[in-house]
Amino acid sequence: MSAPAPADPESYTFRDTDKLYVLPETAECLLSRCVPCAYKLLVAAPTKLDDEKLTPPCHRNVRPELCPRQAMANGSNSAAEPESSNEGSDAEEEIDAAAQTAEKVSAGPPARVGLYRPSQHILVVGDGDFTFSLALMRSLQSPARMVCTSFQSGEEVRSIYPEADQTLSDLSEAENVVVQHEVDATKLDVTLESKGPFDRVIFNFPCIAFEEGQDGQADQLDANKNLIGEFIRGAIALLRPKGEVHIVHKTKEPFSWWKIPEQVPEGVAASMVRRVVFDRSVYPGYVPRKVGQNKSFPVFDAVTYCFAPTAEAGDNGCYAVEPEPGAALLANELAVKYDLLRLTPKRLLQAVTMLQLASKDGPAHAAKKRQRGDFVGVPRRDTKKSRKRQRKRGKR
Repeated sequence: MSAPAPADPESYTFRDTDKLYVLPETAECLLSRCVPCAYKLLVAAPTKLDDEKLTPPCHRNVRPELCPRQAMANGSNSAAEPESSNEGSDAEEEIDAAAQTAEKVSAGPPARVGLYRPSQHILVVGDGDFTFSLALMRSLQSPARMVCTSFQSGEEVRSIYPEADQTLSDLSEAENVVVQHEVDATKLDVTLESKGPFDRVIFNFPCIAFEEGQDGQADQLDANKNLIGEFIRGAIALLRPKGEVHIVHKTKEPFSWWKIPEQVPEGVAASMVRRVVFDRSVYPGYVPRKVGQNKSFPVFDAVTYCFAPTAEAGDNGCYAVEPEPGAALLANELAVKYDLLRLTPKRLLQAVTMLQLASKDGPAHAAKKRQRGDFVGVPRRDTKKSRKRQRKRGKR
């Protein structure tokens, strides 16, 4: 099957907001002019709107560690590491400033962690290095009930991921947490020992592994669509009433070609009920990995696709979902009231405004004068040419 034609790089279109929601904690961070969280909503920022150049321009994207919540998590979790990305640099001073800002965030026993609650029975499928399982378990606290699985054998997991031995040890010591290896997402009825029922079945960044190491590319389009469809078929059968199947994935090309909402197999009574902007900062210590590789990747464009049995498609799945917002903007008052906030074109424009404000006079993690090394994926080098350039700038 041939891949769709690439999008015009010169054009800008706001993302589709149909059935698209954002977590209140992400919205609150956006309202504090957090640059990474603004890009989680927008994916890409415009340089022009209505054929007019934006003035001031939007702040360029930066490393996710500059999100105050991510900075705080990285400061308290040595297992966390930066995403691989072409954006940003190891700006330690900015990260420290962001961590200080994040100290204002109140802590307490969670009623909800992202899309999940401590009372739920959760199945995690295809968790390569188990960092998502561990992050979710720790955030939910006791009495989290989880079944955490990998496609690889235990020996393969430990050989691929250097930190996996400690991660698996921490999971095995927890009550009500079961770890199982060699679970095939397309054959859950055969390879999964625990048959549930589950409140949530989660599969983060599913992808077929190929020897050449290029996951998710056009040549594997049909194979990846089949992976998604067969997983949905098996996972829906494991749900209890009001249960949901969650697939987290990137939305930029080539992953947008998968058309995940359309991959429910014929004869399976299920449908996608909502999409939720994925926020890795909610799960401290989680590092998304490429299939069978100890390599991370950027996920600022990811969403969680939520599927439910057709008979329950109109149910909110135990979430307090904001009703139609009309023309209202995102506000902190809404974040306190609801578990999920709707995204609209006007609210995406609000995110653009936050990026403009961050570029002009934002908070500590975005206010410094932009320099080349802040956004290029290599550190600034002290070379003869760079010193000459600095001397010229000093004479102006």
